[in-house]
Amino acid sequence: MSSFRKKFESLMGTIIEEVSVGLGPSGELRYPSHNRDGRWRFPGIGEFQCYDKYMMEDLKMAACQEGKPEWGHSGPGNAGSYNSFPSGVPFFEGGVESFLSDYGCFFLDWYSGRLICHADAIISVAANIFNKYPERIENPVLLVAKIGGVYWWYLSVSHAAELTAGYYNTTLRDGYDPLALMLSRHGAVLHVSCLDMIDREMPSAYLCSPESLLKQIREASGKRKIELTGQNANERLDKAEKVWRAQSR
Repeated sequence: MSSFRKKFESLMGTIIEEVSVGLGPSGELRYPSHNRDGRWRFPGIGEFQCYDKYMMEDLKMAACQEGKPEWGHSGPGNAGSYNSFPSGVPFFEGGVESFLSDYGCFFLDWYSGRLICHADAIISVAANIFNKYPERIENPVLLVAKIGGVYWWYLSVSHAAELTAGYYNTTLRDGYDPLALMLSRHGAVLHVSCLDMIDREMPSAYLCSPESLLKQIREASGKRKIELTGQNANERLDKAEKVWRAQSR
């Protein structure tokens, strides 16, 4: 980032108005739980990504601090696989070993918390690099953080596909407010994809709701007073495009 700033400093704040900070797969702040490398297919719930040496060490330490060292041996052993559906997967249903259990809440809070800390650290560095400009620059460069639009299984209780991606968002918990709060501390912009999608075009069997997801993210952004931007996967010239533009004003 320092090299980029140095190379293009004369263009900062004029030609270059935004800098998108890469935070994960496809530049998005998320775990690679739904990567298109052949292991995952839509609408699978994905898998938790916490099994490398460093994540396991961190989980073990967090579990000990919680007074439950037995929780630090691994991630949930009953969370299915990449192409599972939430139904029939114990961790994403109600029960003593589900996402609603004490262990489930601990694990998901830790898992999502590591993702937010990762973004906080990187955006802090970016803010220090791009926000310290000579006073002659009238328009500061905006830092943009992109998140994934994980809209399938959104209407389920557990929001399983969001949980594996690192968004601790369920019907009982707002997982996007903590992200928006973190970004607000840096004056960063929140970028979300899937703006071209509308509910009636989605397969109902997979409990999809991109419209509800965008509404929730928009509300979190408004609450924390951060700017929200986004992108379409495909160009649209119909009512869906007009509705989004009207709601974004």
